[in-house]
Amino acid sequence: YTVAASFTDPTGGDNGPGTYTYPTNKVFQKGVFDLTGLKILENSTHIVFEVSLAKACNCLLSILLSHLCIKVLGYDLSEYPLVPLM
Repeated sequence: YTVAASFTDPTGGDNGPGTYTYPTNKVFQKGVFDLTGLKILENSTHIVFEVSLAKACNCLLSILLSHLCIKVLGYDLSEYPLVPLM
């Protein structure tokens, strides 16, 4: 894979436009939704989105709690298969 783009974001910016708050359950510790990096990798058949979060969720349901959706606008990605990492 080659790196098509790479972005970083400082920790502590996990409140969106300033009004987002964490759910009140104790498994949602501050930082588990704080996106600190995004790297886009590609080769001739795949595009990979690699994300970094400030803190991993320390619970059995971490896969469900750290669900991430990436929306790509303006590109025809139909030639690339969707391959979940889970």
